[in-house]
Amino acid sequence: MPKLAGLIAYRRRELDVSRGKFEVARKRNTNDCETAYYLGVILAEQRLWPRTAEVLLEAGQCIENAERGYTEEIAKIRASNDPPERQAKKIARREQYIAKGRRMQATSWFDIAVAYYNLSRREEARQFAKRWPATNSSASAQKKFSPVWRKAHSLGPALSPQPSAQSDPPVYWEDVFVSRKAFFAVRQG
Repeated sequence: MPKLAGLIAYRRRELDVSRGKFEVARKRNTNDCETAYYLGVILAEQRLWPRTAEVLLEAGQCIENAERGYTEEIAKIRASNDPPERQAKKIARREQYIAKGRRMQATSWFDIAVAYYNLSRREEARQFAKRWPATNSSASAQKKFSPVWRKAHSLGPALSPQPSAQSDPPVYWEDVFVSRKAFFAVRQG
C-alpha cells in the first residue's frame, strides 16, 4: 500500500509525502525497481543530489537485472510447447515490461547526470548524459527531449575539469526538468 500511496501523492505533487511512502515501500521490497525509480525521481525534483544519484544507480542496476530476467523468460516461452497465440501474448507482455524499464533507465541516467553535474562531478555527469540516446528508442520521446540532450551533450567541454579562478557553483537545469516532465507525458501516454 505505501507504493500506491506514494504514486497518488506524487501525482498530487505532494513530494514530501510521496518520498516518505516510497521510502517505506522500498524498505519492504528492495527488489521493486519501480519503487526505487520513483523515489529517485522525487529526490531529483527535490534537488537532493547525493541521494538522487545513489537511489537511481540502484534502480538502474535493478532495471538491468529485470531486463535480463525478462529476456530469459522470453527465450523459455519461445522454446515452450504453448500454443503460438499464448506464446505471443506472454512475449508481448514481457516486451512491454522491457520497454517500460528502458524508459525508466533513460530517465534515471539523465537524472543521475544532472545530480552529478550539480555535485560538481562533471566527468561522471558526462558519462551518464551520453548514455541517454543509446537507451531511449522512442522517437517521440527523443523529439521532446532533444533540446535537453543537445544541452547535456554540448556540456562536453563545459564538463571537462579545467582550472579556473572561480570554481563553478552547482547549477540547476530548470529546462532539463521541464523537458523531463515532457518525457513523462510520453511515458504515460
